[in-house]
Amino acid sequence: MSSSSSTFKTIAVAGGLSSQGPISASLGGFIAKALVKEGANVVVLGRASAVESLAAKELIALGVTVKEVDYDSPSSLAAALEGVEVVVSTLAGPGFGAQVPLAEASKAAGVQLFVPSEFGNNTIGLPSTSPLYGKTALQTKLKELELPSLLLFPGPFADWMPVNISDNNNEIHIIGEGNADISFTSRPDVSSFLAHILTHLAPSQLLNTVVPIEAGRISFNALAQLLIAKNPSAKIVYESHESALARFASTGDFVAFLKVEWDQGRGVVAGKKEQLKNGLWPEWKPTDPREFL
Repeated sequence: MSSSSSTFKTIAVAGGLSSQGPISASLGGFIAKALVKEGANVVVLGRASAVESLAAKELIALGVTVKEVDYDSPSSLAAALEGVEVVVSTLAGPGFGAQVPLAEASKAAGVQLFVPSEFGNNTIGLPSTSPLYGKTALQTKLKELELPSLLLFPGPFADWMPVNISDNNNEIHIIGEGNADISFTSRPDVSSFLAHILTHLAPSQLLNTVVPIEAGRISFNALAQLLIAKNPSAKIVYESHESALARFASTGDFVAFLKVEWDQGRGVVAGKKEQLKNGLWPEWKPTDPREFL
């Protein structure tokens, strides 16, 4: 960080050069573009298979520096992170485990803040039996490394809400009772919020912080009624937790597991709205989740 500046200027984003994989696969691209708009010096890290992608070329045209890295090579990561102040990880799916060497290289390179690939439910204190425990374990690893972190919990992505609640059979699929509120925030709104606070707030406001945000909260039953108002012929189909978890166990349907989590009340990122950190950017005006229906 420049001695003449009280905010972060050089930020690396890991991931975001591929549209394949988990829903969050393209989040890195959203974040990189939002950082460019805020005037940051942006570096995007990608594997050899991704740095020649159309997404990479689009970012380069915007002024982003795209660097090829080998997550199995500490020297490759160290070279890519030279001069970087903040690392934002959007690694997910098969690439999620690469966050450990990325964090270790970040510490060695003098990175001042690490934003791990959270971007969903609050994962603090999860038991080792949870399928999401890898995120909790990484939080512990960052503490062991004494690498300051920022944990951003925006709930599920609002712009993927239609996929999560309906299908092509004119059915609205709800797991459990469907009455629990869920925090929703779209990927563009998550990205703009993160980019703004990283480039406008003093590091002292960001280091080792937990940042739950939401554009709005609503239950699946309430969403279903909105959908039926638009399409009266749609039918609601309820599935038990047991059935959904059995499908997750047999097929790896991770959304089924998440829907059970949400129905059990773990889809709200902060118990009380007063605990949300939306106020870190008072002018933030995220899109109401209902609009994505």
